[in-house]
Formats: sequence, structure tokens, C-alpha cells
Amino acid sequence: MNDIKIKNWMVFMKIKRTSILVICMLLLTSSMIQINALSINEIKNQNKDIETWQKTYSGSPEFIKEVDNGYIVTGSKRVDKTNDYSDLLIYKIDEQGNEIWRTTFDIRYAERLNYGAQDIDGGYIVTGSSCPKGGHSDVLVSKLDENGNLEWNSTYGDNKSESGFAIFTVEDSGYLVFAQTRTLDDLGNIWILKISRTGTIQWEQTITNTPPAKCKEVKKTNDGKYIITGIKDSKPWLIKIDTQGTVIWEKTYNINGYSKSVVQTSDGRYAIAGGIRNQNKPADPFLLITDENGNLLSEIEYEKNKDGVELLSSVDCIDKTSDGGFIIFTQCETGHVKAYDWLLIKTDSEGNEIWRRPYEGLVNLECSNDYSYHCQTTKDNGYIMLGIANGPTWVVKTDSNGYLSNKPNTPTIDGPSEGKVDEKYEFTFNMDDPDGDKIYYRLDCDRYDYRLDEWKGPYNSGEEITISYKWYQKGTYTIELTLYDETLEYSETATKEITIKQGKSKEIQFLSFLEKILQNFPLIYNPINLK
Repeated sequence: MNDIKIKNWMVFMKIKRTSILVICMLLLTSSMIQINALSINEIKNQNKDIETWQKTYSGSPEFIKEVDNGYIVTGSKRVDKTNDYSDLLIYKIDEQGNEIWRTTFDIRYAERLNYGAQDIDGGYIVTGSSCPKGGHSDVLVSKLDENGNLEWNSTYGDNKSESGFAIFTVEDSGYLVFAQTRTLDDLGNIWILKISRTGTIQWEQTITNTPPAKCKEVKKTNDGKYIITGIKDSKPWLIKIDTQGTVIWEKTYNINGYSKSVVQTSDGRYAIAGGIRNQNKPADPFLLITDENGNLLSEIEYEKNKDGVELLSSVDCIDKTSDGGFIIFTQCETGHVKAYDWLLIKTDSEGNEIWRRPYEGLVNLECSNDYSYHCQTTKDNGYIMLGIANGPTWVVKTDSNGYLSNKPNTPTIDGPSEGKVDEKYEFTFNMDDPDGDKIYYRLDCDRYDYRLDEWKGPYNSGEEITISYKWYQKGTYTIELTLYDETLEYSETATKEITIKQGKSKEIQFLSFLEKILQNFPLIYNPINLK
């Protein structure tokens, strides 16, 4: 009897231990699910204090830079006049993208601002080019006050074509202007001007390049000098100069391509971004990392196709991020559209890709070509990007993960899974966005039918949409549905298969009917088939 009690007690304890173990496992699993869910939520919302927005503006953009309480954009404004091609344009927007002031001014036939910066007095100093009709362009420097009012203009040049591409303040003694000069006999030289605070030339220096070189960007280095990148002898090119315009060192890299942007890291290395030339194909983007003396440490070419995003162009701009990595701004094509889109790539400190985010500008709901120009890491550790969306200037401000908001929820497609040729079928889906943003949708019922190959909307979050479609051939088709909200976020693509296996199209039915008539009436059939 005691043995039976002991055995029963042992069985009870075994069951109890098993139950406790199961309960613990369930609790642990539940905790892990909650932790994972929290982590995902934190990743998406950890930057809720960072301003995010996207807006379009009139004008032709070139450059954007963060300044006190906002950003300045420089470029030009097209003028539809016989004797005036374009005017200078600069405007300031606040931290939410609202335009504060806009200044345009006309000097000659064609003007353009390529670069702008905030001056030590709170105003702005900009540089670009000014060209008379039928003549050579000159370097242009303009000084504006804090409200965008023009204080003075100066042009510099002779019988060459010159254009300013960067300007920096030199304490309180004036400005250092970097310009490109080119004529038939004098291609690709760098012209450096030191001017006073009223625009008077104090000294100038020319760096002669043989073979010719084309400058793309200049940045101030950690030690107060300057680094310039571009293309020389059909290769990426990097040159460092001191504050007097004297060359410290110069490097070219054995790549059939060009560099467009450069940034120096906190540890003194340089990251150079550009494109590798491909015959009759878009350039492949690359990143070169060098030591502080320009010696190559590594070269990275990014995967052309990844996560449904195909790289289409060289890198237009690079900047360093707060965590020691880089952002790379370029162009792509996604599976959602058949046109150029923006692409932002985030990398680690060695240039290894962490994520890539596409952005599409919807213009009249068409799949527009969107071209990337310039980007910058902002003071709040977000990113701001500048370019065009099929015409208008387009500015996008994201958080540190490249998002503007949460993406729309993945939709569910309700409808039949089987059908007949040449008969219409209805499909219904809901559109839902966690932030309540307006939503567009793109539905692809047949990859060879481009009638639905465009974005439709905007619709309110929560709306139900019903569409009808018919197929003209037998087969199994995959319906693909993607949502896209007004903050540039794509949903996951929902899919549904339908098999069309019965019935004939009206054309096939008519031909079959005609064939039977001809076979049943030989007198009609034979004359038609006379040989």
C-alpha cells in the first residue's frame, strides 16, 4: 500500500514538474513575443521626436544645406523669355519644410547657384555661375542677409568658362571660393579665390590639371584644410590642398569611373562615392575608403538587385552618420514602378550595406522619373534629401532609419481562385495605415497588361476597394497588390493566385463556330479553299 502511494506521489510530482515546465515555457515564449514586438515597435518609433516630412517646391534645385532653424536650397528658376534663360534662386525652409522666404534675382542671360552656406553674421553666402547670352560664364558670388535680401553680387572671370562650385567663410576676413575653369585650350583647372567680405579679390591660385580634371565636390577637412573630388583621366580623383591653395597630395584610383562626393570620418579616413562606367548601361555605384593620405584601403560595389530594388545610377552624394557609418544617395528602380526612384543606402563605418530605402514621388499618379541630387545628415540625426520629381523640386526629411512614418498594413485580397476566359471577376481589398495617412494602391493582375500599371488614389485609410478584371487566355495568374502612403512608405506586397482554365474567348468561340459551318456545308467550304 505504501509502495502504491509512493508511486502515485512520484507520478503526481512528475506531472506537476512537467506542467510547471510547460507553464514556464509558455511564459518565456510569451515574454519573448512581447519583447520582439516591443523591439520592432521601438525600431519604428524610436525617432518620434525627429521631424519627418516631404514637400515639393518650384524651381530647379542643386544643393541643400542645414542652417539655423531650417535649411537653404539653391538652384535656378527658368524664365520663358527670349533674352533671359534663367534667374538665380535661393530660398529658406523651416524644420517642417515650410517656406520662410524666397529670393530670385537676374544678372545676365543665364544664372545658377551651385552652393550655399550660412555666414558668420547669420546671413548667407552663395556661389555659382552667370553667363551673358552667347558668351562665357563667370564665377558668381552673392551675399544675402538673414532674411534673404541681396546685399551684393560679384562676378569673376575673363575669356574662359568659369563656375563656382563651393564657398567657405574664412573667420571674419572673407571667403574662399572654389571654381572650375575650362576653355578649348585649358580644360579642367581649379581656380581658388580669396575674397574680402565685400567681394574684392585678395589673392587667387590656379591648380593646373594635365590631363584635364572635373571637380564635383569640396569639403573642409578635420585639420582645417580642403579635400576635392571629381574625375581625372577617366578615373576617380582626390586632391587635398591647404588654406592658400597649395596642393598637399593628389590621388587617382584605378577604376574606369568617376567620383561625385566625398566625406571625411572622425578618424581621418575619406569615403569617396561615385560610379563605374559600363558600356551602354547605367553606371554601377561604388564606395572607396582611403586613409588620411588618400591611400586606398577598400573598394565596395553594391549589390545591383536586393529586396526588389535595383540600383540604376552612380552615387550622387555621401555623408557620414552619427554612428560612424555613411548614407549614400542614388537612384533605383523598384518592382512597384517602371521609372527612376530615389534610393538611400545606410552603411556601417566600412561601407557595408545595412539597409536600403526607395522613395517614389507621385506626380499626377504617374510613375514619374525622380532624380537624386544632394543629401545631408541633419542635426537631429535624421536625413534630408533633395532632387526632382518629374519636374518640381522635391525635398524629403526622414528619421535615422530612413522612414517618414509607419508603412501601410499588408492588405488581403478577397476574390475567386478559379475562373473562365473572357469573364469578369471582382476582387476586394481594404486599405489600412497605422498613422491614418492617405493611401495609394497599385494592382497588377497580369504582367503583360499595363492598363493597371499606375498608382491610384489617394484614398482614406480604412476604405474598401473593389475592382473587376478578366483574362483572355488560360493559365495561372498572380495578382499583386501594393499600398503606398503619402509619407512614401510601401506596404508588403499582397498576392493571390487565380487559375483560368475553362471557357474560350469570344474570338475563339466565333472561329470555332465558323469552322463547324464550313465543315458542314462543303459547297461553301470548298470554294474558299480552292488551290
